[in-house]
Amino acid sequence: MRHCVKSIPSVFFAFLLAGGAALGTQAAGLPLCSSGKTDYRIVLPENASENLRYAAHELKIHLEEASGAAFPVTEGTTGSGRQIVLREKDPSLKIGEFLIRTEGDKLLLSGGGESGIHHAVHDFLESDCGYIWYDARGGKRVPDLRNFKLPELDRRKSYPLFLRSMTPDYFFHRPEAHRFLYRNGMNLKIRLMPLPGMDKTAFHFENFQNEEILPVNGVNDLRQAAPAGHTLFDYIPDAPKKSRIKAFKTKGYFKEHPEWFSLDENGRRVVRQLCFSNPALRAEFKKNFYEHIRSTPSKNSFSVTAFDFPGEFCCCGECRAAVAKYKTKGAPIFLFVKELAEAAEKDFPQIKICTYAYRKEQTEVPPKGLTFPDNVILEFWPIDDDMSKAWDGRTNAETYRNLTEWRKCCRNVVLGYYVNPWTFGTMTVPPFGNVRRCAKDIALARKAGVSGCNFSHPVGVPGMTGFTELQSYLMARLMRDPGLDADPLIDDFMNFEYGPAAPLMKTYLSELEDVAAKTDVFVKWNATVGTWKPFLRSRDVVRWQGYFDRMEGLTAATPEINFSVRRVRIPLDLMTLRFFRRIKKEVPEYGSDVAELGTRIKSSFHQATAAFYPERVVQIKKHKANHDKTLDRMVDKLVIQEGGEPVALPPEIFGKIDPALIFEFFPEPMGSTEQIRDGGAAWGHTMFNDKEKQGFPIQILEADRSRRLWEIIAEIHVPKAGMEGKYCFYNIGETSITPGYEVRLLFERYRYLFHIFPGEVWMPGTDDTVTIYISLKLTGPKYYPGSKEKNSIACDRIVIVRKTND
Repeated sequence: MRHCVKSIPSVFFAFLLAGGAALGTQAAGLPLCSSGKTDYRIVLPENASENLRYAAHELKIHLEEASGAAFPVTEGTTGSGRQIVLREKDPSLKIGEFLIRTEGDKLLLSGGGESGIHHAVHDFLESDCGYIWYDARGGKRVPDLRNFKLPELDRRKSYPLFLRSMTPDYFFHRPEAHRFLYRNGMNLKIRLMPLPGMDKTAFHFENFQNEEILPVNGVNDLRQAAPAGHTLFDYIPDAPKKSRIKAFKTKGYFKEHPEWFSLDENGRRVVRQLCFSNPALRAEFKKNFYEHIRSTPSKNSFSVTAFDFPGEFCCCGECRAAVAKYKTKGAPIFLFVKELAEAAEKDFPQIKICTYAYRKEQTEVPPKGLTFPDNVILEFWPIDDDMSKAWDGRTNAETYRNLTEWRKCCRNVVLGYYVNPWTFGTMTVPPFGNVRRCAKDIALARKAGVSGCNFSHPVGVPGMTGFTELQSYLMARLMRDPGLDADPLIDDFMNFEYGPAAPLMKTYLSELEDVAAKTDVFVKWNATVGTWKPFLRSRDVVRWQGYFDRMEGLTAATPEINFSVRRVRIPLDLMTLRFFRRIKKEVPEYGSDVAELGTRIKSSFHQATAAFYPERVVQIKKHKANHDKTLDRMVDKLVIQEGGEPVALPPEIFGKIDPALIFEFFPEPMGSTEQIRDGGAAWGHTMFNDKEKQGFPIQILEADRSRRLWEIIAEIHVPKAGMEGKYCFYNIGETSITPGYEVRLLFERYRYLFHIFPGEVWMPGTDDTVTIYISLKLTGPKYYPGSKEKNSIACDRIVIVRKTND
């Protein structure tokens, strides 16, 4: 844990950020601490809840850390003497509202609902004492409270955004990160879930609980029932075992009731969405929905949201008529949500029904002439946005219009926001900046009238890479007060995290964001590596690398700050490695090499994941190992691919093709395939396999999860004559590429050999027809009858040729 103790007055930083309201009161206040001692104790009512005890624990450890004094916690009648009295679920306060008041020599901290008391404690520690929690690793500013006078206080407050949440999953597996969120005012708790690859049967919350972690039932103003998203088939599963709700796991409706499911463009009933024009379907859904409510009495929020699949919901006449009438593709589901909510409002007045505005081609556009009852929460997820621009930019103007229109027909609108593009999955962010965009959109969301924010912020968070920590801190502060000026917050964070490197880091961030502001490239949530070519102009990259060389030198004497600088560098290093050959051609004086970049990326990334993932849980240690392995394989591939020019492509195949249409890839290994040196290979290395049961056919599979594609598109049955032991190209044929496209080579029955993810070949707004060529070297009698060599297969490169760049 890192902290910084300041000897200046404890309210100074609160004064800077809040306008100085508390500074002048110190001279006349009551002495909370004097010379590191106190007469105060923290008082709770009898039989205090775990939630309230945790709030007291938070107050105690912070006051003791800053003052050196002991603050005992007692339960029972308040009696006399100097006391800090804590109350939760104060009936005079609304949910989430809190009160901070001095009454004589007592300090009263009171809250409405479960979260209110936590907000009271943390607001007091921040606004009146001077604490600031900067990051999920424990970085905080600790004030000097050894001689601290308690000012006269009478502050009743609530945050303008009623629901505040960000960064699910990964944060909650790490206690310090868990605390960071709640100390910064988050009140919508994401369920603690197994990480990818974890053994779910061995996963229990108790593995993560200790006295410093919030109890299971703490700090949650909206209790979401599971499942929390894309739930239509949970209530009406097409087949048994499809529902995530236990009561409906044995149910399957498609066989007996195909008419309840979508009618596609060809007049067939398919499992795509539900056909809400069918009254029997609506009745069965309502029955199952009510059953789920009754079986989960502790929950007060239930999701009724479309399946995560693009395209028209249903092409039947009634559904299309609703679309035409209400001017939105989401009309069929919106009509049902309204019907269901009006019924539930009478039968279950305590619950809320959550539904999505998600994808412009489906539910983002609000219905004309339709309003929703107050028990509906609309979660607005603008997944189609251009992530290089805020909502006041031209490319996202339609999104913001839709958001403002939603507030006219639904009282409760919560913004769901994708923070960073998933170019590298959750491993790391691209070198993108993307800080002020988030800040601006929070302010615009509040102006539009949203009542909450839910930020999807897992990308880069496990390794704390790029500016993800700054984003987390800034979003947490702005969700509590969207009117704050972001720039002083950014400056304060950078001064704390990067010390003497802060001025250069601010310059780097500003230049990244300036590039994003000027580019015309539309950055989707799943933007491929190729999307970043216009962002990464070679001379900019070399200049930025120079910044980091200087920043690492400036912070060399402070390992923790140096580590923070190196984590911001990881995305830049990774993109520098990916485009290294181009950068060296355009800036030949650039002095780094691929081996240096690869080593630096791995070293910083491994240190980051080691710092983030708790060691005491076996499953999480395995997840860290898988995370590191994925990064290492990508880096190893790029070191080969970008370490030098490959052997020239054969002119008889590629000589007449425009070089701008040609993309060459070094493959990645799968299964028992291994990377070895090979002097005859394009880059001097190859992917080699002599372990599997060899022989034809060699199959080529294309996969794309975004369009549910998983298909063998070609098979190789015959070797090139006279080419045993030599690399030669096999023309696989034409296909259509997407950002999530993958090519795999395998033997029959899916014994995988190697693959590539050529998503960067995809270009938005163009004809993405490509031809695939695979360079293979085959040896042995399984391929060349009569051969005396051992059976083996090697692949040294895969070439993708675009039909056009227009």
